[in-house]
Amino acid sequence: MNYLQGNTLLRYLMNECTAEEREHLDNWLNESPQNKNTLNYLRAQVNLLMA
Repeated sequence: MNYLQGNTLLRYLMNECTAEEREHLDNWLNESPQNKNTLNYLRAQVNLLMA
């Protein structure tokens, strides 16, 4: 998977994604360190918004 939709990332961060989405996300995260960096950046932004 080269691209993961932002909605899926947000649902994951909000613990609202499906098992299938979670599997796709896990595969995507394992594809490259940049993908992990992207998720970590989005996580930090969501945390700021939720604070």
